[in-house]
Amino acid sequence: MDNKEYQRQIGLLENLQDQMIATVSRKEYTSVRNTLVALKLQGSAVKAAQIIFNKFVNVSNTLRVDEITRPSAIKMIKDLVKELEIALANQQLIEEIKEPKADGETSDLSLGFNFDNEKVKELLETYDGSKTKLEADLIKNHKVIGYAPVLPLTKPGLMAENLNRVGIKASRVAGYTVLDKQLVVGISLDFLKSEVENYGLLRDSLDSVISLGKKATKTKVADGAYFLAVVKASVAATTMAERFPEDEIAQDFLTKFKKVKIKDMDTANSLLVAIKDLAHHISSQLSEYGPKGLTEADLLESLKDATSQAMGKRLVQLGNVTTAIGAKWLWLAPEKHVDMLNKSAMGGHFKLQAWGLAFSSTKK
Repeated sequence: MDNKEYQRQIGLLENLQDQMIATVSRKEYTSVRNTLVALKLQGSAVKAAQIIFNKFVNVSNTLRVDEITRPSAIKMIKDLVKELEIALANQQLIEEIKEPKADGETSDLSLGFNFDNEKVKELLETYDGSKTKLEADLIKNHKVIGYAPVLPLTKPGLMAENLNRVGIKASRVAGYTVLDKQLVVGISLDFLKSEVENYGLLRDSLDSVISLGKKATKTKVADGAYFLAVVKASVAATTMAERFPEDEIAQDFLTKFKKVKIKDMDTANSLLVAIKDLAHHISSQLSEYGPKGLTEADLLESLKDATSQAMGKRLVQLGNVTTAIGAKWLWLAPEKHVDMLNKSAMGGHFKLQAWGLAFSSTKK
């Protein structure tokens, strides 16, 4: 769906609200149904429209004549139209998520924002201030803990008015609900790739040390080849230890044995014991990541745990990992915050289908 078609539909929704208010007292629904047909809805928005039309009929049937003009009745109708508007926006959001971007990212969601609208422009400029800071932090530190505007795709749709009422700052941007300031953590794609590849090198280095250590152990002590086997194992162990500059045991090995010269059997034997101890220590360090080794998910989970510890409270991850501005991101929140989100949703509960950072860089 292009932006022009989406704006046409938003215009029809404005007319739909007036039609509902005008016809609810007459219990005559043809014009409302015709407008819904003219919207040319697709996907999940079709089902949402049918549900909302049925709710409108129920509202009409339960209201007395003297209640038609009351603010509460008009508010019910306005809420129904907003519900449909959010369903329509979410449908376009689904199409955006499925549409592959040139850079391979799938969730840097500026979507079909109406850039002719001054209020929308102002909001996006504010949001892009967050984007600039996050990008700068990524370049400097590779990892980011910060706040950013979040654009959620939910069932049912979240209404900005309800969110603000429960204390979560939110805005309506061309039909979309944007949560203005949410806690996010991210790690740059380059850093993730580098760390995972580095783990593979460490694993290979450890395997080499273990193999050479076993070979040295099996070599006959009386044979001159024993010294050579220990030297080879020592060289591999030194290379491995240098990959752990912050590990005390690895650095202690380097201090004691990096420049040692094997002149006698006692030196060779003590060096081989030290090599085996180092290999055992490094193996235990790497084994925490399981049989598949270190993954990007492990690194993101570690950052999540560090953030929880720094904030002194348990944080819940909302939705899946999303990719934007050259990094992978988690949306985090305290359990109380999640309760507030549920409280703001119609029916007291919502299902998060996808989310993105509400920056305007993807489409202009």
